[in-house]
Amino acid sequence: MENLKENSDRIVSSKELKEELSKIPKQAGYSTGYKNLDAYLGDVREGDLIIISGVTGEGKSQAGVSFTKNFIEQNINCLWFSFEISSQELMERFGVEVPIFYLPRLITSKAVDWINKKILEGVKKYQTKVVFIDHLHYLTDDVSVRNRNLPEILGNLCRQFKLMARQHRLIIFLIAHTRKIKGDRNRPTIEDLKDSSGIAQEADTVLIVQRKGKRRSKKNDDEESFDFSTDVNLWIEKNRRTGRLGVINMKYDMENKIHLEYE
Repeated sequence: MENLKENSDRIVSSKELKEELSKIPKQAGYSTGYKNLDAYLGDVREGDLIIISGVTGEGKSQAGVSFTKNFIEQNINCLWFSFEISSQELMERFGVEVPIFYLPRLITSKAVDWINKKILEGVKKYQTKVVFIDHLHYLTDDVSVRNRNLPEILGNLCRQFKLMARQHRLIIFLIAHTRKIKGDRNRPTIEDLKDSSGIAQEADTVLIVQRKGKRRSKKNDDEESFDFSTDVNLWIEKNRRTGRLGVINMKYDMENKIHLEYE
């Protein structure tokens, strides 16, 4: 009789494998809470790695907050890792009425193994299904990468998060920076993800947030002003499931701290 290893590592027919796979629970799919975005993506499913990117200050983290609120309304538990801003500031991003979501009481490490351990804790204790990591570039620092290949490191990190999503049957939203846009282009694209093409390669979906309105301008040498509209474009730059690319028009609700979808 074949042992377990030999039984697993063998050539089989498509019919046999299909029958075997039919016994495994299908990946659960969830709505993003945005009808027009769902029309592009179909849904978001267990095992997905979704990148949220955009120029600094245009609402990447706030987009994650909006998605979180939408999932919570569907009784889908969410877990947050906030490396860039404090827990207090994160709570403020949710507005006056902070919904119930989960996060480490203290951020004690940037190591992937620690993140994986906390993800497993969230799954076991609170049945979390969606994870937000804000953001990718905070998981490296100048000392650790000074003599190493940063693009390779970032690509490897994304690969590990993709494997976590598949292994734990989760959806992982990973927030990442774009580099400074050069030339006459008026918005970042998938090619502008900062430091590594591997970020997009490992992702199932890439979303780029763009606030409309004026760009940054200096009133004087000591002060920098921000004059952004509340109108927001959410660009679908990669969509592995359906292949559809495009843009969703939204408005940022300043009072309720959430993005609202235009009809």
